[in-house]
Amino acid sequence: MGYIKRKCDNCQNDYQADTRNLNRGWGLCCSKSCAASKREKSKPGYDPATVALNNKRREGRETEEKRKNRLLKEKAIKRNNKIDKILSDD
Repeated sequence: MGYIKRKCDNCQNDYQADTRNLNRGWGLCCSKSCAASKREKSKPGYDPATVALNNKRREGRETEEKRKNRLLKEKAIKRNNKIDKILSDD
C-alpha cells in the first residue's frame, strides 16, 4: 500500500492518493464532494449559470426540520409569555 501526492482533477488542491485506488480508476479527486462536482460538470448540457440560479433558489427554502424547530421555538416563546403574564397579574 502506498500513497502518492497528486492534484485533484476538480479543484487542483494537493492531496495524498492511495495507489491501489488510482489503479482501480478511483481516487482522482481530493474528496467525495469534489468528485460529485466533477461528475456534475461532465454531464451533457451542464450550464453553470443554471446551477447557480438553482442553488440561490434552494437557499430560501425552509426544510421540514427547520420548520419544525421554528414552530417549537414559537410555542416555547408563547408559553413563556403566558407564564410571565400570569405571574405579573398576581
